[in-house]
Amino acid sequence: MRSLCATATTLAVALTIAAPPRADAQDAAAPTLTDRLTRYFQAVSAQERSDALAGIEESGAAPDAVAAEFSKLKLWIDLDKGASAIEVEAGWSRPIRCSVFVPPGYDPERPHPLMIVLTDESGAAPCAGLARDQLAGMCDPPAAIISLEDLPEATFDAPGEEAAVVERLLTEFRRRVHVDEDRVYLLGAGVGADAAWQWALSHPDVFAGLLVEDGYPRLPCATQLLPLLFENIPGLPVLSGWRASADLPDEPHPEGGILVRRDTAVAAHNRAIRDWPGRKVHFSGTEWPADADLAQRTHDPTALSTFFNARRPAPAKALTHRFRHPQQGRSAWLAQTRFLGEVWTHPQLSILPGPTSDAETYITSVLKEKLALLSGRIENQTITLEVTHCDRVEVLLSPGLVDLAKPVTLICNGKRRYDGQVRPSVKTMLEHARQTWSFRRPVLAKLAFNIDAAAMQP
Repeated sequence: MRSLCATATTLAVALTIAAPPRADAQDAAAPTLTDRLTRYFQAVSAQERSDALAGIEESGAAPDAVAAEFSKLKLWIDLDKGASAIEVEAGWSRPIRCSVFVPPGYDPERPHPLMIVLTDESGAAPCAGLARDQLAGMCDPPAAIISLEDLPEATFDAPGEEAAVVERLLTEFRRRVHVDEDRVYLLGAGVGADAAWQWALSHPDVFAGLLVEDGYPRLPCATQLLPLLFENIPGLPVLSGWRASADLPDEPHPEGGILVRRDTAVAAHNRAIRDWPGRKVHFSGTEWPADADLAQRTHDPTALSTFFNARRPAPAKALTHRFRHPQQGRSAWLAQTRFLGEVWTHPQLSILPGPTSDAETYITSVLKEKLALLSGRIENQTITLEVTHCDRVEVLLSPGLVDLAKPVTLICNGKRRYDGQVRPSVKTMLEHARQTWSFRRPVLAKLAFNIDAAAMQP
């Protein structure tokens, strides 16, 4: 019996050793890169996120392979179709009330265009002649529509805390809806159109188009300031409609605060932008009769169709971004993370040229000196920056801007700040995507520097 048992044991061991590995079962149990990324973005605690990041790094996946997986992520849940009310925490004095319209064809596994609507004081929205499902159907696939019922102050004079709300709102919208980040359209009516202008000028790398009705960019010293701010949004499609004013002179030109009546100011600014040969935005304007009701305020169907098929352009290798508040200091691949000097506040807006000064030149020079500036261009492997009022700057490198396999040179305000290899980083890319909930243009690498020191890679 002892010999039989020993023989049986020996046979069992031999069979175990000889048995082929269960490759299929092991492979099925191993998490895919998409699984690991999903775990990272769905992590609730910092420890869970750290563990997920460790798993991604241990998998050996290269940064470009991780970036390619972003389009496969399924981080969104299905939503009830139709209209519903939500409240969004965005760092404002209270939650912001929004109305969300989810079209019947919404599929959380595919990105959809998004329309953000800022209404006028009465709650009227642009494109009032279209029902919400018709408006959503202007896009293919149909767009989700989010209308803000609470509108934070969005004038040029608004405090920085109000300016910060915009970025937080956009991030929250991207968390709730699977958004095609290249097809986010901003719509506004009345004072909501004024706010929409400010959003577009202050956050120039976000929107695919701006549609405004009976509104204008309310700015001090508009004749001098608007050309400077239009440099922020070159090529942005703007579709504008406004009612004529009986009191409007033949050749109106906005002159700061001289124009008092709102309908006169709206018409004057829109006419001036329409007739301005040096404008850098793609402006299409329609002037309606002064007594036109909501149903009569329509846009050319072809222009409307073209507008809602526009896509956000790829990041330009040359950009200029002028801004007032630190919270507005981001455009495409450039960002300031620490402001330098005093922020230009409302009491400083009075600019009085001397009796012998050329008013146009003097006012423009003061505006340039007061506004912060992020300006940059990329030529081959050289990044050249000009910045003012920025104490710390980040260069965010997404695919296609430079060849990360070759050395990169960074020059800021005439001084060489970096010269060498820039290493792609999975951690940098994931952290940026998680903070912004933005996956379309992954940040493969980052260079950060104080304005008086050499650049370093975090």
